[in-house]
Amino acid sequence: MTAFTIHASKDGESLHTVRLGPTITIAKARELLKSGWQVHVTDADGRQYGPDKFDEILRFERKPTTDFSCTDGGVAFAARAGEPSTFSKV
Repeated sequence: MTAFTIHASKDGESLHTVRLGPTITIAKARELLKSGWQVHVTDADGRQYGPDKFDEILRFERKPTTDFSCTDGGVAFAARAGEPSTFSKV
């Protein structure tokens, strides 16, 4: 998982909070933004994202793409992580 830091300030007060997933990071950042906070998010590489770039962070949310297949007793099995498995008679 990728770590993100949310930086927020309002009325001379500031806060920093770390979130591990993109979806929860953006949900919290948008919640703070709606409450009147000035918000930006920093990723693990130090890149900063303002509210207009929050959707870019959601691109970090990736499904595993591991593929595997095997043959067992004349039945072939193939799967890709996050997708339905397929079976066929060989």
